[in-house]
Amino acid sequence: MDMALVTNESGDLRIEGRFLRILRDGAIAFGLGLALALLAVLPDDWISQQQKFWAVLVLVVVSLIAISLRAFYGDLRQYLRIKHEISEFYEYSPRTLKLLKYERTYQLDPNGNADVVYSFELKNISDRNIPKIAMPISVDIYPNGDIVPFKVTGAKIGTHEILQFEKRCYEKRGILHLSDELKKQQGLIIVPFSDVNGLEPNKSREVEIKVRLAGAFKKMESGEYTTFNIYHPMESFRLVINPPSGYQIMLNPSDQFPRSIEIWDRASEIIDHREMATVPSPEIKGNCIEWIVKKPKIQYGYKVNYKTLKENDQPPH
Repeated sequence: MDMALVTNESGDLRIEGRFLRILRDGAIAFGLGLALALLAVLPDDWISQQQKFWAVLVLVVVSLIAISLRAFYGDLRQYLRIKHEISEFYEYSPRTLKLLKYERTYQLDPNGNADVVYSFELKNISDRNIPKIAMPISVDIYPNGDIVPFKVTGAKIGTHEILQFEKRCYEKRGILHLSDELKKQQGLIIVPFSDVNGLEPNKSREVEIKVRLAGAFKKMESGEYTTFNIYHPMESFRLVINPPSGYQIMLNPSDQFPRSIEIWDRASEIIDHREMATVPSPEIKGNCIEWIVKKPKIQYGYKVNYKTLKENDQPPH
């Protein structure tokens, strides 16, 4: 289902709800004013001044009570709706590990390779020990012959170096939007926790995994991209891309994507323009790209387009 369509329908319902509340409040105010006007024009031989006073007082008190009850009922309905949405969200959220933070740093070299550092903090929210973690990895590669499988160059949990880990790697061709010259390398890195009994309940650990990607950025001078796919709920992610020594890095805007970013809903493979309008743009800090996104959407891919330039060359005007 088109998620933007659902959002639009929800917005229409909210506008309609506000309009109905304004009508109800206006009806109460109109009724109170009409009643007070009738009391004011009634002759004294029908109702005494003292009776008018008490009637006005009762009308005002009853109206205030009605408005207060309506406001309380509206707040209660909103609270129950939010509580239901939160409960429904947690029904679909992971119940073992919680991702507290996630950072990814790329260091490119002139040959189109990259050394990548994945840094994240995990918390065990289950009631049992967790012996290991598995991190998926996916790379689009422009091959000259066979793919050079990605290589894990280091793994660390806390301050403890992990010397034994498992790596699975395979390749795909011609899927989704891949061109004929592209291959997609996918794999899984499985790292055991350093604790003898694994990660205990309610405990957290910082994890760092270093990976060497060979041949993944051979078109960095004409235009490359990096995508941050979101598989778990998180507060934010941070992406840093450093160019090779002797190069400058810059964002690579286009007519379709003037901010150099694309945000894809992976379930439908469509671009969410509403999310793109709210997400901050990547920034050039020093000689690197930094992109921080808070509360990224699950099952979304956050893509940044960029290119590099040798420092002796001049950018085209």
